[in-house]
Amino acid sequence: TCVDSVDNITLNANATAGTSPYTYVWTFPNGFTSALASPVLANVDANDSGTYEVAVTDNNGCESTIGFVVLDLIDRPYLPLIADPGVLCDEDVLALEVQNYSGNDITYEWFIGTTPTGGNTNPLIIDPATSSDNGTYRVVITRDGCTSDTADIAISIGTPIIVAVADQNLSCIDASTDLTLSATVSGGT
Repeated sequence: TCVDSVDNITLNANATAGTSPYTYVWTFPNGFTSALASPVLANVDANDSGTYEVAVTDNNGCESTIGFVVLDLIDRPYLPLIADPGVLCDEDVLALEVQNYSGNDITYEWFIGTTPTGGNTNPLIIDPATSSDNGTYRVVITRDGCTSDTADIAISIGTPIIVAVADQNLSCIDASTDLTLSATVSGGT
């Protein structure tokens, strides 16, 4: 079960035979006990994994066999933080990276909008990046079967800068001739 330390888990014991009212004794793996029929484990995390046992006694003093439930809790990965790559120009390298996660099985799922891209990598590298790579990039981390919330970042890559120099007719000139060169710049942001 995936948890993120704000989750609560309710344990339930239901006595069906004997004479009510019943007395419940829960024993938790961390040494705590509870006399509630349905105790609530507040703010659970992986440290709360283990075997939870319950014994029930009826109004006549008859005791049940020990019932138990095993909780295998896995901490949900915290929200990924995508490092801002800064200003990107046409044909720069786009590198998107999140913090490292620990665990036995980590996957990084990158998307542009809702389209998967880049495979299971951290960082995601697009080389060279062009304005066709503009968009909202998203990443989801899965650690040991538990999935993080989605993080996103908007990426805008400048369009190519194009310089056009006007042709000059320079067939015969001498040192006293003034030259005027002109260029037109387009593209960029």
